[in-house]
Amino acid sequence: MKIKKSTILASIGSGLEYYDFTIYALLISYISYHFFPSHDKIVSLISSYLVFAIAYIVRPLGGIIFGILGDRYGRKKILVEVMFLMAIVTMTMGFLPTYQNSFGGVFASILFIILRLFQGILFGAELPCALTFISEHTGKNYKGLNCAIMTSMITIGVLFGNGVIYLLSSNLPNEAMQSWGWRIPFILGGLLAFCVFYIRKNTIETPSFVAEIKNRHPMDLKIFAKSFFSGIGILILPSILILSYLVLPSIFIAVNNCKPSDVFMASLIGYAASVVLVPIFGFIGDRIGKKIIYRAALLLILILAYPALSVQTINTIGELILFMVSYQLVISIMAGSYYPMLAENFPTRTRYTGVASAYNFSMLIASFFPIIVASAFKGQSQTFEFFYLSILVLSAIAFVSTLFVKKYSD
Repeated sequence: MKIKKSTILASIGSGLEYYDFTIYALLISYISYHFFPSHDKIVSLISSYLVFAIAYIVRPLGGIIFGILGDRYGRKKILVEVMFLMAIVTMTMGFLPTYQNSFGGVFASILFIILRLFQGILFGAELPCALTFISEHTGKNYKGLNCAIMTSMITIGVLFGNGVIYLLSSNLPNEAMQSWGWRIPFILGGLLAFCVFYIRKNTIETPSFVAEIKNRHPMDLKIFAKSFFSGIGILILPSILILSYLVLPSIFIAVNNCKPSDVFMASLIGYAASVVLVPIFGFIGDRIGKKIIYRAALLLILILAYPALSVQTINTIGELILFMVSYQLVISIMAGSYYPMLAENFPTRTRYTGVASAYNFSMLIASFFPIIVASAFKGQSQTFEFFYLSILVLSAIAFVSTLFVKKYSD
């Protein structure tokens, strides 16, 4: 096995970046109370999910802007600057006045939404840049493993977020957590991001980009379009699964009346399993083929999708752990293959722009599915059926898309 130093340096930053962005989902029940209050708990949650989705609307904009800049001026420059900006935005969110505060009110809610929009723009640039950076620094025989290391680091970032919130919710009284405890993860994330900003300054530009500068190739719109749509095809299903998992803890607490510490512990264990599983499947994908691993995950989804509809009855810690680990197993199998497949699907000249565009448009579409999940938990059986049928259709689209995915050399 060969794990590059550049992979570690880029991946640490991506882990914290993902921590900064996903703690919104992990703390959504508290955020909905402080910034989007309502007499109906479900309505308040759905309002928060809409803001969650709004941030994804601007992600493609951030990906396209920074992608063009990264394809023109280099991957390292974007990798460093985005981290610095995200640190500022995340820390600011932790110090905002709330709706109930005399200095807050509607103005506090508006400010929170604006910061979420900035966060969405920056995150639209971060992960695609890190993926492009790692892929171009890695030999063709180890792309799956190195991209899987990045995915595991991202999961560690989310795992860290879950751990922080679990410790806070377990050790602070409910009143303290509701009053000020929810701010701590935002402030901590901002501080750590500043540290990673300095770490990333020690990275070097990718050999592929340096060679491309010396011999610029014209952009082929036809190739770009084919790569873009096939990229979306393989990304949309795992994007939906990932985002749905992020909001499950809040839904289990609000709707299934599960104990918050039990929910966060189960989520923590699920993420811990993913950290180990993703590199394993990334390594296997390098050996037997990434498309084979990806298609195996699609088959597993078809087998497990229908039994998963009984999620409304989950309440005990054992049931929560079993569900979360099984869910992460499916995501881990897919994550070991679709990131390197996406990076290789574009030529160097437009790789960052292409990866960012396909990734962010997939996440944009997927961002509205948590609303469907929340509605399904409210007892709307037709919504559950729609969600199940959507998974089946998207699995078919993903399989067909693998037939059109190309493999361009760096």
